[in-house]
Amino acid sequence: MTRLWRKGRLRRRRRGNGYEYQPTQGREEYAARRMSEILEVAEDRTVALHRFLDLLPENEREDLKELLEGE
Repeated sequence: MTRLWRKGRLRRRRRGNGYEYQPTQGREEYAARRMSEILEVAEDRTVALHRFLDLLPENEREDLKELLEGE
């Protein structure tokens, strides 16, 4: 836990003789941040995004399309 706290992934608060830890961000925010970090190292971001979309189920691709179109 201390390692995650030092990396900024957790907040900690003194509780008795120990600490109480809480995440600094939700799972969805963490996943989005990781996806962004991974895309940063891709040689061709467009190809990486296309490969990612190929892995998504059809209904999730449709959801993403609606989000991008602003609906």
